[in-house]
Amino acid sequence: MFIAISGISGSGKNTIMANLVKDKKNFFILTGASATTREIREEDKNYNTYVNMSEEEFKKGIVD
Repeated sequence: MFIAISGISGSGKNTIMANLVKDKKNFFILTGASATTREIREEDKNYNTYVNMSEEEFKKGIVD
């Protein structure tokens, strides 16, 4: 089974995934990290869901 969890920033995606893993030990959660150029927020450190980079680094990763 494949389940995709998506939503806007702050909508609770990480909370849902954490509870799925806690309640169902046989779940394997494959997560991805988003790239961002904004400053690191305190809560970002809890989940490691962002790769912080400079705008120059970010633009180098864009494929036309």
